[in-house]
Amino acid sequence: MADTRLPTTVRTAKDGVRYGAYRERLRSNGIRMLRAHDEPPPHIQALLQDVLPVESVTINGCVDTAETRAMAINGVDEDRVKHLFQSLIADRIDRSRLEIVGNKLLDPLRVPNRLGQHRIVTPKPDLYLGYSYGHFGDDLQGLLWNSDTNIAKFAFLEMELKGDGQSSLGGLWVATNQCMGGASTFLNILNKLQSTLYENNLVEEAEALDPVVFSVASNGTEARLFATYSKSEGDFTTYFVRGFLLYDTSSRAILDTYIQHIVDWGTNRRLQKIESALQALHESGVGGGIPAPPTISGNEENEDPDSSETNQTYIEMTYIEMTDCSMTCSQVGMEVVSEPRQTWSKKRAADTQPSTSKRRRATGA
Repeated sequence: MADTRLPTTVRTAKDGVRYGAYRERLRSNGIRMLRAHDEPPPHIQALLQDVLPVESVTINGCVDTAETRAMAINGVDEDRVKHLFQSLIADRIDRSRLEIVGNKLLDPLRVPNRLGQHRIVTPKPDLYLGYSYGHFGDDLQGLLWNSDTNIAKFAFLEMELKGDGQSSLGGLWVATNQCMGGASTFLNILNKLQSTLYENNLVEEAEALDPVVFSVASNGTEARLFATYSKSEGDFTTYFVRGFLLYDTSSRAILDTYIQHIVDWGTNRRLQKIESALQALHESGVGGGIPAPPTISGNEENEDPDSSETNQTYIEMTYIEMTDCSMTCSQVGMEVVSEPRQTWSKKRAADTQPSTSKRRRATGA
């Protein structure tokens, strides 16, 4: 019999986001780009104006565009673009509260895939900025971990970066698709927290949360700033705030100022609201966090797990009994085992093995 086990390393997809139809896949999972002639709802516009006040942008002689002018003329590889943006935010953050993470897969159970739809690619942001686990007190850390299993918690800024040269792969189209998926995943985590607050009658704390995550797509010579917001759980809209020419002094100064404002907002107002929300849940006796149910696609039997379009993590939670569905297999040391791909109903009907046998297969015993 053929070995149907998945490899122990997590598999990622790069090609899927390059397809023209990928935007439709995002849309089918509740993620869309706001049309060019539309505007965000008034409360989102007010939040953006508060976080990104135009009148505060000043042009000074501190912005050096020599490097980015050279990039525009000679081309640039992706690693150099990543270094540019990492340097842009590294000196601006309070490392006791914030953490920068690069090139790490997000928890696939937090990706907002819908039942019955083709999965979107599990995000692996080039850079993202969120909160340090160690910043939160001992009484909140258990609740925090179950709420967000990613390295940096409740991320609020994501960056997807590409090269712009003869050997470059992808471009701003790909980076934008990745921003849409990544920012929606981060916002999905915040939405789960907000829903739990409502369920526990903590309305004031729930409504205080800012339902926005920022993202930047760049190829080293141009950058695009997006704001992803949510009208309701499972519904995400990405708004193109504006673009920047990195080799232009005034445009680069505006981007630098906007990044500083986003970091300030995330470090102070947003963090305070999240801390208040977690503390309120803790005081109300909610200690189990906000678990994410396993993602199961109704179209699995039509998908090839080895194809470039759908090459991502497949977690067959139906074959592994776990006490906390917010835990991933890597957290409990399990190797994920895949049966021949069938629909949920077919799996349930065909599965006659006792749970101890399943557990033995999953752990390799």
